[in-house]
Amino acid sequence: MGKPVAAFSLPMPMTAMEEIGRAIERIYGTGETMMAADGDTIRVIAPEGGFGPIVTGRRKANQISREDMILHRQSIRDGEIEVTLEDTQGATLVLAELIHRWFRIVGGTNYVETDIIYPDDESLYTFTVQRKTGITPHAARLEAEGRAIAAETRVAELEAELAELRGARGLEPTTSS
Repeated sequence: MGKPVAAFSLPMPMTAMEEIGRAIERIYGTGETMMAADGDTIRVIAPEGGFGPIVTGRRKANQISREDMILHRQSIRDGEIEVTLEDTQGATLVLAELIHRWFRIVGGTNYVETDIIYPDDESLYTFTVQRKTGITPHAARLEAEGRAIAAETRVAELEAELAELRGARGLEPTTSS
C-alpha cells in the first residue's frame, strides 16, 4: 500500500468524494488511490506504483486551482479549523467560494461567524460574514430590543387605560407583576 497523501474529517457530504478525487488528480496526478477510514477520518492513500500525470486543462470557474493558492498547513481539531495559505492569484474567487460553501455547510441564513487566532502573537479575532441582504448580529439585537421596548411601552399604556376604566366604573385598581 502507498503512503497517505491527504486526510479528511467526517462528517462530509457524499458528493465531496468526487471533488476529493478531482483535487488529488490535479495536485498529485492520476492513479488508483485507496481510501482508508479510521473513525471520523478518511485518508487518501497513493497508488502503489505512484501517481501518473497531473490533470491539467481548463477548470470550472468556481473550482479552486492549485495555482490559485498554496496550502501550507491545515488542521481540524475539536471542531476548529486551522488553515495557512499563500495567495498566488485568484484570492477573491477562492474567498467567494469558501464563504458560499461555509454558509451552505452550516446552514447560515443571515450571517456566519468563527473565531480566528493570529499565530504570531496569539491575537484572537471574531470573523463574521454577513449576506449583503442580511443584517448584522448587532442590528438584529437592536431590532429585538426595539420590539421589546415597544411591547413594554404598549403594556404600560394598556395598564394605565385599564386603571382609568376601572376608576371610572368605581372598581378597585389591580396591580400587575
